[in-house]
Amino acid sequence: MGRAGFCINHPDRPADRRCVQCHKALCNDCVLVDEGDDFCSRKCLSRYRTFHRAYVAGHARTPLATKLIRVGVGVVVLIIVLALVYIGGEVFHVPFLTSVSRLLKSLLF
Repeated sequence: MGRAGFCINHPDRPADRRCVQCHKALCNDCVLVDEGDDFCSRKCLSRYRTFHRAYVAGHARTPLATKLIRVGVGVVVLIIVLALVYIGGEVFHVPFLTSVSRLLKSLLF
């Protein structure tokens, strides 16, 4: 293990970078750059890319699935609101809600 702030491979050189996978300190001569990311080895590069691909694949949703979820949530919220209006009008006899409740009843039944 190297000293803090110094390259893991060259203890006499200051570390300017860190591996994005294992966070080891690296000097400019030891860093392996791939797609703008710094790595200490091909092993860390491979592990990072494997994890990143799996993470993205597991968290990606199709636009259609997202839209269906939103519509479903909207329908559930609408049903809950209508039920609360009905309950407020019929059970608790709130004047405004009673008239809205009767209107809903005439439309639905």
